[in-house]
Amino acid sequence: VLTDLPEATALLRLNARANDGALTPPPRVAPLAWGDADAARAVLDDAFGAGAAPDLVLCSDVVYDPEAYAPLLTTLCALARAATPPPRVWMGHRSRHPQEHEFWAAAAASFDVEVLRGPVPFVPLGAGDGADAMPRLLELRWRGMHAAAVLSELLE
Repeated sequence: VLTDLPEATALLRLNARANDGALTPPPRVAPLAWGDADAARAVLDDAFGAGAAPDLVLCSDVVYDPEAYAPLLTTLCALARAATPPPRVWMGHRSRHPQEHEFWAAAAASFDVEVLRGPVPFVPLGAGDGADAMPRLLELRWRGMHAAAVLSELLE
């Protein structure tokens, strides 16, 4: 399922149709404003069936606006909590904003971040020496469920 803001879904649908035949089945297009965990769950239920979730969440150039950091992280956490095991989150990223380190610091509370492609180490803009704007493919691995499982085992 491909998602974007409601006002952008017409263009997204047009792009999906332009690539018709490249994917089988063709992707669905749905509006999704970040920050609404219930809306994210509804998109998943509609696309995959009640209680199901994708294996992979793919994002590209989504960490660009500091006002969107918290809603984006809320949505990524909701998607990660939607299934066991949680879906992998791959993010195509190029540093663009001097405050982006705030997003990555917040994400580190729930996700392990690994560079899959691109220069290592990854130092976000605003995080200090070594920051750069080179493109990278990052994987965010959800830790929340793993921490809950460990705590559950300890309590047994």
